[in-house]
Amino acid sequence: MATVVDAPLAPDATAERLVEAAERLIGERGLAATSVRAVCAEAGANVAAVHYHFGSKDALVDAVLARRMAELTTRRLVLLEPIEAQAHPSVNDVVDVLVRPLAEFGRDADGSGRAYVRFLAALNAAGELDRIGVAFMPQYERLAPLLARALPGVSRTLVAFRLDLVSTPLLDTLARPEDALRHWHGERRPSYDGLVDALVEAVAGTLTGGSA
Repeated sequence: MATVVDAPLAPDATAERLVEAAERLIGERGLAATSVRAVCAEAGANVAAVHYHFGSKDALVDAVLARRMAELTTRRLVLLEPIEAQAHPSVNDVVDVLVRPLAEFGRDADGSGRAYVRFLAALNAAGELDRIGVAFMPQYERLAPLLARALPGVSRTLVAFRLDLVSTPLLDTLARPEDALRHWHGERRPSYDGLVDALVEAVAGTLTGGSA
């Protein structure tokens, strides 16, 4: 597995266009179906541009993954600060910090944040959950102790396993919330915020195993 690129993207217009194109195409088509040639064409660059700027498709994918992860980390850690001061945080409060910042990325259907969420969902669908996990680790290192305090009767191993279980439906729902709302079972579909609230409840319920 490739190492996630931590350094910021070089201030080069072509490199930036390549990252944006890769994020968009991978989110729409999937990782395997997105070729280097297609990314270059989408970015209006020559066919050797990806190899010149990044060295490989793999490194380009890491650059896309790292591109918005720092912003996502910052958002989550700010929300975690008041919860960390609580001796017994609620599971819902901790899960809200996990879900809502990513949901805010995906709020605008035509925005760049939604493109990133779709990119993450596509990576997950391609079996790259471990790759996402490496990028997510600085956030999880802060979340894990809070989850342990909120779920004193559940082992960390089981919490991590349950998080893995919900990662795919969480990412898929936030990547294409319109699809989830289209299949909503009820008299009236909720707003986007209502859908996010339902996701928080679902993830929290999975983590507690229905015992809370």
